[in-house]
Amino acid sequence: MAELLTGKKALSFARPEIDRNLAISFVSAIKEDRLLQILEDHIVSEGNIEQLKEIANLAKQCLSVRGEDRPFMKEVAKELERLRSMEKTPLGNIDVDGKKTEYLLSATSHSFNIDVGTGCSTSTIAEYDSIREQELKSVEDGR
Repeated sequence: MAELLTGKKALSFARPEIDRNLAISFVSAIKEDRLLQILEDHIVSEGNIEQLKEIANLAKQCLSVRGEDRPFMKEVAKELERLRSMEKTPLGNIDVDGKKTEYLLSATSHSFNIDVGTGCSTSTIAEYDSIREQELKSVEDGR
């Protein structure tokens, strides 16, 4: 992702020594709030700055030295899809403060039973899992 955002190769001896390794210079630029300086000009001019920052932070997570700190590819794909869909969503429909989203994500599982009469055992009719549990189940499939 860093290569796509910057238009630079991952490793280049044509660049100054401090900038030869794109991963290191990319992470450094984010930490020093110089992101817009290293992104390709057409990306900055055509893109939403906040979305670009979110994408860059996602790329930064992918560049983590420790493998267990890097997100799974499914997580990366979902986050990129979320950002892409936000671009299409009118501002009036966005949950700006996150209260609705947090409520839905923190909802607990519920099940209920109905006694269907004499001689019949009680049956579980439905179970509702929180969105978070469903998402975690699908993400645990691998990198």
